[in-house]
Amino acid sequence: MQKHSTDSLRSIATEIFAACGTPREEAAIVAEQLVASNLMGLDSHGVLRIPQYVGWIQDGVIQPGAKITLVKESGGTAQVDCGLNFGQVGGQRAMEIAIAKAREYKIACVLVTNCCHVGRLGYFTQMAAEDGMFAMAFVNSSKYGHSVVPYGGVEGRIAPNPISYACPGPEHPLVSDMALSTTAHGKVVIYRNRGERLPEGWIVDASGKPSTDPNVLFDTPHGWILPAGGNVGYKGFAMLVLAEILAGTLTGKAITDEIPDGTNGACFVVIDISAFAPVEGFRDAIGIMTAYMKSAPPAPGFEEVLMPGELDFRIMRERRDKGIPIDAVTWQRIEATAKALQVPLAVMAQSSSASATAT
Repeated sequence: MQKHSTDSLRSIATEIFAACGTPREEAAIVAEQLVASNLMGLDSHGVLRIPQYVGWIQDGVIQPGAKITLVKESGGTAQVDCGLNFGQVGGQRAMEIAIAKAREYKIACVLVTNCCHVGRLGYFTQMAAEDGMFAMAFVNSSKYGHSVVPYGGVEGRIAPNPISYACPGPEHPLVSDMALSTTAHGKVVIYRNRGERLPEGWIVDASGKPSTDPNVLFDTPHGWILPAGGNVGYKGFAMLVLAEILAGTLTGKAITDEIPDGTNGACFVVIDISAFAPVEGFRDAIGIMTAYMKSAPPAPGFEEVLMPGELDFRIMRERRDKGIPIDAVTWQRIEATAKALQVPLAVMAQSSSASATAT
């Protein structure tokens, strides 16, 4: 595992996307969000995605620089068409609109359509939390991303459909960001790259039998991811359907529509906390709740109770100081992508130097 500085990874990602015809400002937005995911330990939504995004650009799925259009607007609501631009770019713009509307109308709901892979959903809810707001976000995927079986089924009918919520906290925002399946597709890729077995209960093979082999998800015929919840997976499935309704059906898209692979719909809901209570008082109350939760004695096998996002912010502080670890397979693919696009080798050298320093 090599370690790289945040600056070097941002530089690499920005240069690669710019070399694909992405406006530099937008390339920087995508790079920032990918590296932010790595910083917080969410490597499945980090720079691992660079080669995939480049492939989507080359296949015409992602349209760098595409116009982002406000197609519907009424008071505290809006619908944004991202024109198949990067999801990070469209998502950031949509959340900016949602925050502005919540500030004016106290609550806002913004729907997003024709948005390519949005990346880490918690990035957007955290934006609102850092602005003194409470936010929820939901995402769906086109049917080509339906890698999750419905509870009781043996063939994919829905995507991992993550949800996120965030609000201000005493030291850092309280942020929850989770797939409603047992795992995200990208996490299985990470395990495969590292040559590691998966935890039990994550996936099944094509016939519905449990497996811990990450390659099963990519075999022919391929396997499937299970809804979150194990023996009570119907709860995870119900939440998957909720995300589909808000991020897909409500936008006018049917789950069976022929939409390109890698395309997301999203729903952002933002509440202005100050409409109900002073933000600082709310922040203090979150601190009291946090202390109360963490006062519970740890169960066998645990060291402490962790609040949503607490571990992520710890990892962020450590990786800022010591560098971001990238597995060898992921780095080789990023390097090959950069070379194929004739990204200046000086940029690669800068990253290698930063890696050695961080290590």
